Amino acid sequence: MFDFRKGMSTEQLLDIEPPGLSFPFERVRRQVSCTIRLSNKTRDRIAFMVVNPNPMNYGCEPNLGILSPRSTCDLTVTMQALEEAPRNMQCENNFLIRSLIVSSGATKEDVEILFDEEGHRSQNGLLNADYIFPLQVKSVVPDGIVSFSWAAEVSVC
Repeated sequence: MFDFRKGMSTEQLLDIEPPGLSFPFERVRRQVSCTIRLSNKTRDRIAFMVVNPNPMNYGCEPNLGILSPRSTCDLTVTMQALEEAPRNMQCENNFLIRSLIVSSGATKEDVEILFDEEGHRSQNGLLNADYIFPLQVKSVVPDGIVSFSWAAEVSVC
């Protein structure tokens, strides 16, 4: 079947960019996505699994896979449309990305089992999710009318 190495080095298996998720929040009832890039900088095949804290509100594709040595994979995390603004306008969700070394014979189905079994050492990366809110800038035009425009973004979490 496959050979899993239990003696992992302290080398980081995956680089995760960006180090957190930022969901632009402008209004309710709008689905928003952001991208995460996983990079395998090692000479080993690395399996990954994304642990979603709230599957009803977020989707992740792919949420499980195997990266070849020195390769990358882009994940898309989608926040479903919210019916109302978040409580305290803060995001309280964190995503966990688990990774472990697998042999050349391991398949995606094997990976699901490995993460569920006891005794397999995995490395974990935690991603905080934030809402990004546009700042409103007030300006006065020559005729004295006040206008508002969206200027920059501010992270709340």
